Amino acid sequence: MKRFMMILAGAILAIGVAKMPAQAATYNLGTLPDNGATFSVGGNFLPGHFSDTIKFNLASTSSISGFVQDVWVPFLANLTNLSISIDGTALSLNPQTGGTYMGAVLASLDAGNHSFKISGLANGLLGGAYLFKVAAVAATPIPPALLMFGTALAGLGAAGWRRRKALAA
Repeated sequence: MKRFMMILAGAILAIGVAKMPAQAATYNLGTLPDNGATFSVGGNFLPGHFSDTIKFNLASTSSISGFVQDVWVPFLANLTNLSISIDGTALSLNPQTGGTYMGAVLASLDAGNHSFKISGLANGLLGGAYLFKVAAVAATPIPPALLMFGTALAGLGAAGWRRRKALAA
């Protein structure tokens, strides 16, 4: 009888989670500076499905780095089916031990408006939570980088030539 009651309670909880309406929030970070400053967003959810959108703007072509991790507390706070996308392109997350998910996002984006979408299922007794951090760094312009590389190669070549000339004499 005790086992039957536990199975019944689990089924009722599962049905309740499945029937909860989807939760959604939109965060607007504005224009991200390209100096590597980190912005954090955290989502806390009641049990059920969620889908958050994090909008931001880039003033110039930048490299974006992001990190998402669910906040896992056994039985109390748990996320499953956690997914993230940037501008509609799905990115992969790595499930970790203990039910947590972690993922790093590395992308090069043009100037303009962009958005991350984080979604999943909060199925702990109290729901679930995640932490998302994002930073932008200005892309290194190619012409100056090539000039520096070429100058370094020319310097190494000249040093080698002088050394061979000195050894031959």
